[in-house]
Amino acid sequence: MAQLLLPVDRTDWVVPPTSLSPYYNPKFNKVVFPAAYLQPPVFDFQMPTAFLYGSIGYVMGHELTHAFDWSGSKTDHLGTTVPQWFSGTAATAFNDSAKCFQTQYNGVRAYPSSNSSSSGFQVDGELTLSENIADAGGVALAHLAYRTRYSSIADDPSYLPGHSNTQLMLLGVGQGLTHCALSSTQWVKNQVETDTHAPGAIRGTVPLMNFPAFASEFNCPKGSAMNPEQRCMLWTTNMSNQSFTSGFSWSGSASGAAGTTSSDTRGVNSNIANLLLAHIFVMVLHVSFKV
Repeated sequence: MAQLLLPVDRTDWVVPPTSLSPYYNPKFNKVVFPAAYLQPPVFDFQMPTAFLYGSIGYVMGHELTHAFDWSGSKTDHLGTTVPQWFSGTAATAFNDSAKCFQTQYNGVRAYPSSNSSSSGFQVDGELTLSENIADAGGVALAHLAYRTRYSSIADDPSYLPGHSNTQLMLLGVGQGLTHCALSSTQWVKNQVETDTHAPGAIRGTVPLMNFPAFASEFNCPKGSAMNPEQRCMLWTTNMSNQSFTSGFSWSGSASGAAGTTSSDTRGVNSNIANLLLAHIFVMVLHVSFKV
């Protein structure tokens, strides 16, 4: 209670360094990675750099993406509550793109590891919407960061026979998402009913299905499970100018003309995201964190 009368301490963490859950705090506009999380097997210096960009890099990109979703759009750079900084057209387009994710995940079922005869449990696309969008952003940012920093060797053979460095990076994304979990029937049932995160097996596949570069890197046949005809996309990357944008696209212009395709890209946000991600990678890849 005594702290209520004190100035806000912007360096304070809401979790101890032993916590295993990184997070984005919109009130402080900061991403926090507790020391305990940056330990093997989640973050292991013995693993190839490409894999680390896929595993821990995905998580960093995921948390950064939260700064540019509905929650992040209601706070400024200091975390102060402000009128939503999305423009009217951007807000409409964001919502339309989000509906695609909600519908897609509503059609997904999660299965326990130990019961092959189970009919599975339907994922709640509305409950998990924010995290599913952040997963998509995390994949795109991790891929952009690796391809940008290691462009000269990104297509070279990796430590994993038969795979390029970029392919290894994308496999790292799958590992980072799933955490190689074995889940009981009751655990999966409880997760789909109460957790804002989809089960690990879903997070390890659907975001990669929605990411065109995955299908391109692994030469997945068009129409196959990992290269579907229809994708849900909100965050996009452009390798030619090394940018990360919210490429909202929708039918109809601001005046409502049917059949017109428009887009609202937040270039400033893209630059901020790229800068933050670059700084985080420099910090994490060169400093060994110990509890």
